[in-house]
Amino acid sequence: WWACQRNRTLHSQTPAPSVLRESNGQPVAPQTVAWPVPSSIETIVPFWLLDDHVFQQYPKTQTAEDLREVIWSMEDVLRNQFRDDCSTRKMLIYQIYMRGGFGVFSVVNQMVAALSAAMLLNRTLIFQVAKDLSWHFADRDTCSDKFGRYQVWNCYFEPITNCDTGPSFGVNTGTSLRTMAQVLSPKYTNFKHLITNVVYSRKLFFNHLVEIPALHGRYMRHNAMLMRYLFRPVPYIMAYKEAVKDWLGLDRVGHFGALHIRGTDKVKEEAVTDPKVFLSWWRGLTQGLRLNGVFVMTDDGDTVARLQNVSEGIRFYVSSQLRPKEGTTPAIKALLREQVFQTMGNQTKSGRLQKQLQKYSSERNTEQPQSQTPFSVTRHAVEFLADILIAADSDFFLGTCGSNVDWAIPHLIAGRRQQF
Repeated sequence: WWACQRNRTLHSQTPAPSVLRESNGQPVAPQTVAWPVPSSIETIVPFWLLDDHVFQQYPKTQTAEDLREVIWSMEDVLRNQFRDDCSTRKMLIYQIYMRGGFGVFSVVNQMVAALSAAMLLNRTLIFQVAKDLSWHFADRDTCSDKFGRYQVWNCYFEPITNCDTGPSFGVNTGTSLRTMAQVLSPKYTNFKHLITNVVYSRKLFFNHLVEIPALHGRYMRHNAMLMRYLFRPVPYIMAYKEAVKDWLGLDRVGHFGALHIRGTDKVKEEAVTDPKVFLSWWRGLTQGLRLNGVFVMTDDGDTVARLQNVSEGIRFYVSSQLRPKEGTTPAIKALLREQVFQTMGNQTKSGRLQKQLQKYSSERNTEQPQSQTPFSVTRHAVEFLADILIAADSDFFLGTCGSNVDWAIPHLIAGRRQQF
């Protein structure tokens, strides 16, 4: 089976997607999903990851005392995730179990922990939502495959497995395992499905199977390989990223750095947001590096202008994208509230749901969007992921420890450069 899959991969060709552009040639992200959403059961094993010569020098080791030091080869990961018979395979299912609330990299970082756990437990990792819930980044109407199956992860990323549990697996019931010792106990090895979620993973898998952010080189190596496997945006987003990079001229400047400064609603999460302070750090940390420009990631449209005022000769590059004045999170929450009212407004409501709707109603009346441009979650996701990919191409990155994005980018850079 494995040999047949490799042969199928070698003979498969996917034409490069065509990116939308304005009349002046500037790339434009689509308002809705403009690419075919892949189906897990038809996905091809990404053997090209084996030919990338990344992490091949690190064979599988499961003798480390600290589970965060366990390193698998990429072939180990592929064999764990792609099976000739999924019907008998034991699974670790990572679920979004409630409506909204989870950012892209909040999920991606925890998928690193979940994949680490799945590898240790010899289970295939699957990503899904519970019951009929949706992830607010992936609209059900446009993120379904040709079989009509809602593909939460596959809407923006390449499938991580060819296995699928079905259109509606349900919610976790029965025994609750609260420690790693319980999860690893032989008593539970016969459970076909183990289910975890965003809250449960934080308590159980972090500081046991991963260190996020990775503060040690050996943990960085562990995280970087798993991140390299998981973070593979669909071809359209990859093509959009290349188009943006070409439009900005970053593909012609040679070595460049990347800087992430958060503003708008994220200010309350950061100790420092002043561009002048970031610039002073940048100068101190990049002395001796030959960087010909700085790519700036930001949710605040005024950040680059403020940087230019104190830059003294540094050239900054920034992509053109949706940047609501109130911040992307409040804009997404506003859309989510409207969806809840539209889908549940006429239904009989439980006490808990009635309280949620009352809360949303209060927010709806007090938190009016400041931006006039209609907010598209799909467009935001494409632009945001393209920025991440460009930053991961940089030679030096400066961010903050308060951001899930900034925890992930060093892993992506380490995976590409094989530096830990």
